[in-house]
Amino acid sequence: MFKDINDISDYIKPYKIPDGMIIVQDVSEHIKLFVEKKKKKVKTVDKKDRGVSKKIGKNKTENKNVDNKKTGNKTGNKTGNKADDNKKTENKNDTATMILKTADKIPFINQALYNGDYSILGLENLFTIERKMISDFLAYIGKERNTKTVHKLGRFKHMINRGGWVGLIIEAAEEELMKGSIYSKITPEMIRQSLISMRVRWGIHIYFNPDRDYLKRFVVDHAIKFWNVWHGK
Repeated sequence: MFKDINDISDYIKPYKIPDGMIIVQDVSEHIKLFVEKKKKKVKTVDKKDRGVSKKIGKNKTENKNVDNKKTGNKTGNKTGNKADDNKKTENKNDTATMILKTADKIPFINQALYNGDYSILGLENLFTIERKMISDFLAYIGKERNTKTVHKLGRFKHMINRGGWVGLIIEAAEEELMKGSIYSKITPEMIRQSLISMRVRWGIHIYFNPDRDYLKRFVVDHAIKFWNVWHGK
């Protein structure tokens, strides 16, 4: 038995991302699971350099008037060359580039997806995972059911029939979802029947967890497995 929840990470193997596999995250996701961590650069000043920095500050103020005179002469040249720069930029063709990022050594891109919120680059029509909060899910099976949900489930079923895989991750514990919401008319029984229908009728794999790290692991684990199976590994 594990002593506490933190001990589980010691027993879970790190990701083995296959060569060429890239996670696609829908660009419209408000709170993203995959976020690139940027390191902040902190400048340190030695004690010896502090005196020099003070002198530099004085020199800047003394030379300010001289710099203004120089910049006055430069502005004429800059404005004269501005028209030429505009001509150059007009002749350039804008090209869309794919920005590859990494989160915990997981390669991913933010890109618009037609199906779901997460997929694999190149396999968007075969692998997808939808993500819902409690409020999203209640709307999913309530007011959006006839206008959006049924059509989307039909597309998911088509993907599965072609050998694809579809998952639904709900960012909540199942017992929390079953309580519903005081702001919704959806009853616990309606929620239960909707979940059963999604699993049996539509073939969707549903996973509950309020922890986003576990949701991210679910996405990556199943993406890796589908990638390997699809490529015969």
